[in-house]
This record gives sequence, structure tokens and C-alpha cells, in this order.
Amino acid sequence: MISKELAALASRMDISQQQADGGNYFLKQLIQDAIACGIAGFEGPGAKEIMAAYTEAEAPPQATVLLSAQKQSVYAAATINTFLARAYTFDDTYEAGVLHPGAPIIMSSLALGEYLKSPIQEILTAIAAGYEIACDCAYAINPAHYTAGFHPTGTCNGIGVAAAAARLLGLNLERTTLALRLAADMACGYRQYQLDGDMVNSALHAAKAAGHGIESAFLARQGFAGPGESISGNFGLFKNMAGGYNEAKIFDNRGKRPRYMEVSIKPFPSCRYMHGGVDAVIKCLSQNNLAKEAIKKIRIQTYALAKEEGDRKELGSVLNAQFSLHYNIGAYLIHGGLGIGHFTEKAIQHPEYQYWADKITVEEDPELSAMYPAKWPYRAIIETDDGKIYNYLSSYPPGAPENPMETAEIRKKWQLLMEPVIGAAKTERLIKQVENIEKVKSVEEIWQCTR
Repeated sequence: MISKELAALASRMDISQQQADGGNYFLKQLIQDAIACGIAGFEGPGAKEIMAAYTEAEAPPQATVLLSAQKQSVYAAATINTFLARAYTFDDTYEAGVLHPGAPIIMSSLALGEYLKSPIQEILTAIAAGYEIACDCAYAINPAHYTAGFHPTGTCNGIGVAAAAARLLGLNLERTTLALRLAADMACGYRQYQLDGDMVNSALHAAKAAGHGIESAFLARQGFAGPGESISGNFGLFKNMAGGYNEAKIFDNRGKRPRYMEVSIKPFPSCRYMHGGVDAVIKCLSQNNLAKEAIKKIRIQTYALAKEEGDRKELGSVLNAQFSLHYNIGAYLIHGGLGIGHFTEKAIQHPEYQYWADKITVEEDPELSAMYPAKWPYRAIIETDDGKIYNYLSSYPPGAPENPMETAEIRKKWQLLMEPVIGAAKTERLIKQVENIEKVKSVEEIWQCTR
């Protein structure tokens, strides 16, 4: 049974070899990235509302809510902190599963680990186990799951959180299996928000996955009645939300590097499908020594799903800007970068946007569609005013393991996210604390850097 095999994998997760090989450095980067996104999200859309909603219900003070002097229940802290880390859609991505795993898995593990007073090494191992299980599930059922209208960040992350929580709670194989099945039974999240909703709905998907995963592990610890094989059974998640699954994908990583090493750190706060198009244009210009003023036309060729989501010339909302290749490319050319300040109601009305949007066309290339999802390819074809044609193919979006961001770029991202909220000094202390997380005695020590 798939659920029992996944549970066994989570139970025996060991990152000591990655630690010896230096692989844990990237795990620490993922943790810091989630925290930085969460601190920025403290002042982001929906933050006041979700904190008020969970504060209103009395809860025992078990775990820290980001930048709050008042603790909440583990469930509430995991839910709120995950929401904050996902609010600006700046959190990490597992491309093979169309999944944003870091916010729910990291924030829930930190909340539960704080409550249990777990050693940091146990929390790191739990986080790695959570990534492994969430990514395995998403990989096994995508892209069919995503194209059917489901949001893996909401549906698959709860199973990963349950795996991480089961590790921290010390559940045996039987109870871990139960936790994963209960989490699958609560899976939810639809992509409708991408058409006429708001990005806070995407953040809520991740937040509820964090809460459900925690809840599932606690229910399993008490021996709550199980729903059966809710992951891969005939009426389970895999078959009902994706039409089936590829079992080989779940086991193709055994004995190799852990899944968290396949995760991307995002350079821009927008839909991940937009980033490859920006990258292709930037590199086409730089490698051919072209000035943006010389651009006459930009043709973007890509795979079908990226065109479906990104061919949005007319904006009308921040959400559409976050899902628009025209805006992401145009705003980058206008500002020389993309940050959270470029995705506001005021920013998307920039007077130069229409000038660039009129130069950009988006089209599907069947050859590029055939490469997806193993690759996320974009070809930028730039015609200059003198009639010359230049092109560049970006096979992987920036920040992917195959196209990584420089360490200095990642650190700059964290600084830009956190400094406006907590100041430069606290930001630097927090970054150093996470860089040396093995020496930290408790989760509370990490949060003290923000106060």
C-alpha cells in the first residue's frame, strides 16, 4: 500500500549523509527563505484578517506566531505562519510537482517543534521528511492533478506536514500511516482563484494544509479511526483528483539526493510559470549585448500550460499581474527587477506598462510542450529596430537547481523582504542564526532574533 510505504520512508528519513556532504546548507537556505517570506507577509495582504480570526478563538499558548508577543496553539501558529510565508507567492517551488512545499512544512515543523521542545536536529530531519513525502505525492500525480483544476499546494502538502509532524511526535509506522491517510482525507484546494480570486486564497490553501497535517498527526497519535487507503485507493486522492498516479515516480528517488535538494528558491514574487519567460528575455538581451531601447518585438514561445496561465495582457488586478507574462517581463524591463513593491494596485498601473505589453506576444510551441514537466522551457525571440532577430532558450526557471541563484542574490532577497519589517540589525542576526542552526538550542532562540 502506497500510504504505508510513504510512512516507512518518512519514519526512516536520515539527513546525516547530506549534512556530511554539505547538503544541509541548502536546507538551511530553504528554512531562511520561508522565514523571510513570512516576515514580509506580516505586513502583506490578508495578514491582519487571518491573525484576528485565529486570535479570536481562545487557544493555549503553545507556539510563536511570527512577530507576535502572544503565542497561539500549535495548529493556529502553523496555520498563520504558513499563510504569512505564502502571502506574496515568494516561497519555494518543487517544479516536478507544481508544488510550494516550504511554507507549510517548515512553519508547521517549527511550531510543533517549539511546543514539543524538540532538538533542532530532529526538526531538520522532520522538515526533510515532510518535503520528501509532499513532493513524492505531487510528483506522482502531476501534471494531471494540476490541469484537472486542483492546487497541489493545498492537496499534497497536508500529507507532507503529517509526515513531519509524525516524526516529531515519535509515531510508529502504523500511526504514521494513519496520519498520512487522515491528511489525504482532508485534502482541498482548487485553482479557480487563478481566474477570478486572489493570491490570498492560494496562501490559505497552504495554511490549511499545515493545519490539517498537524491535526492528522495528533488524531493518529490518539488512534483515531482511519479512512482506509485514502491516498491511492479506488476512491482516494490520487485516482479521484488526478485519474491515477505514476507509482514509479514515488520510488525513483530512493538512494539518491533528498527531494528538498530538487526544490527551487524563487527570485520573483509571482506565479512560478512566469519566471522562465523573464529569464529568457534577460539572458537574450545580456548575451547579445542588446539595450532594451532597441527592442521592437518580443515573441515568447513556451509550453501549453504556461501560455494558458501567462497570456494575460490586460491586467485589471494584482492577481492578473502575478499571472501575466506581459506584466512580469514588462515590469522587469521598466524597473530592472521584480519585488513585492511591483505587485500592488498602484504599481500595475505604471504608465510604461502598456508600451511593453504591446510588444510582447505569447504562443505555445508543441516541441516545448513535449518537454514539460521535466523542463519548464521558454524561448524569447527578440526583434530589434534594425530588423535583426535574436533568441534564447531557457530550459529551467531561475532559482531551479539546474539554473540556481547565486548565494548573494538569495541573501539580497531575504534582506529586501525582512529589513522593511524588522530592520537591518535583526535581519542580519536572524540570517546568521539560521546559517548556524545546528548550534541553536530551541526554536524560541530563532524567533528571539526578530524581537
